[in-house]
Amino acid sequence: MTQCLVGGLLALSACSTQPATHDKAFFMWIDQDKNKVISRNEALVFRKKTFGMMDVDKNKNLTEREFMSLLLVHGDDWTDASPHYEGIQQRKHQRFKRMDKNHDNKLSYKEFMAAIDHAMREADTNHNGLVDPDEFYEEIM
Repeated sequence: MTQCLVGGLLALSACSTQPATHDKAFFMWIDQDKNKVISRNEALVFRKKTFGMMDVDKNKNLTEREFMSLLLVHGDDWTDASPHYEGIQQRKHQRFKRMDKNHDNKLSYKEFMAAIDHAMREADTNHNGLVDPDEFYEEIM
């Protein structure tokens, strides 16, 4: 299974065999109860699974190398052969640095989980505690 980073969220999908370029499919994958909104709980469950997959050495911290080793979905580009690869890696590096609140060059579980809380708050533009498809595509994707 390949890990893919999509708009700051991590997708745990077999993206190399079923490209998740369809934003709707990615949204529905996070929306576990299929009610067409992503709740805070769904986002947290998603993030917990993601952290577990990324934490290769299982030390409850993510190194920048673990974080950077993910592939970013950019249109149909899935590999480092993408013309956008360098820019993607630059943005991922910047995202890692922003998430590393104590500047110890690793992401604790707490720092990682706080990032999804922040993303959800930013995306929830109508402040109802849920992220609908329009908010998701506008703010997260």
